[in-house]
Amino acid sequence: MNERNFVNFHVLISHSPSCLNRDDMNMQKTAVFGGTTRVRISSQSLKRAIRFSDYYREQLGNPSVRTRDLGLLEQRLVEALQDRFDADLIGKALALMS
Repeated sequence: MNERNFVNFHVLISHSPSCLNRDDMNMQKTAVFGGTTRVRISSQSLKRAIRFSDYYREQLGNPSVRTRDLGLLEQRLVEALQDRFDADLIGKALALMS
């Protein structure tokens, strides 16, 4: 068996009639699939909707803090970890991540 082979699934899923994705002209994004033009929803749009859903919050808690926002998180981490680590060490660790 050739280990470089893979299976790529393309799946059609029905969504509500609202348009979740628009291009720079504010038009619905489309793609030709199965010989028919269909409304396209980007995976980025779907992932964002999932991350902000009630189910996600109930099962996994609040969404993660983005790397670009680590500076805003520093004070919260210093307060939460003050009895275990020095504030300078926490700041250095955050600087290495960004």
